[in-house]
Amino acid sequence: MVEGLRAAKRAATQRELARVAFAAVAQQGLTAVTIHEIAARAGVSRRTFFNYFGCKEEAVAAWLGVQVDVALTQWEPAGDGSALDLVRHLMAHNLDAGIVESLLRLSRMAQRDEALGPYVRDAQWAMWQRVAERAVAVAADRDEEWAVSVQLAVGALFAVVSGWLAAPAPPEREPDPVALRERLDRVIGMLARGLETPSAAVG
Repeated sequence: MVEGLRAAKRAATQRELARVAFAAVAQQGLTAVTIHEIAARAGVSRRTFFNYFGCKEEAVAAWLGVQVDVALTQWEPAGDGSALDLVRHLMAHNLDAGIVESLLRLSRMAQRDEALGPYVRDAQWAMWQRVAERAVAVAADRDEEWAVSVQLAVGALFAVVSGWLAAPAPPEREPDPVALRERLDRVIGMLARGLETPSAAVG
């Protein structure tokens, strides 16, 4: 019981540090925010900050992981039972949860402050790994081909969203989740047709 409470408190402290770091850097810029300021706003010491993160860049990027974990916990699988429909439903849930908007904000922050770049890329990759693991875990009794189809779909959508985030856009332009959702649906449709149609022999 005590160990569980301790773990819950540590997780809450880590989430709060990540939230504060993300909000402060989004508003003021990376160079204007100090670790001391982040720790103070979170109600902990600078020494405690380093128990959770090695630098402020890592703390900023960690906010995405916090949001993804919450979204995946709240997701209730639905659909027709096919691998692609499951992934489609999961992606729609993440869009509704604001994950894509957070990804876009992080991407813009990394463009403004280059030191954030590696941490943001790591956070994006970790997000997709969690999404794939969550999707596959929904039906552990399914066959290997089903799991491969899920991972294929998630990988293809990762490429689409990553390309969308990397595309140049004016800083004031708001993300358009509806347009992205339509694009993801088109990609899933192409995947479905590709999986159903035998590939022509190479040679």
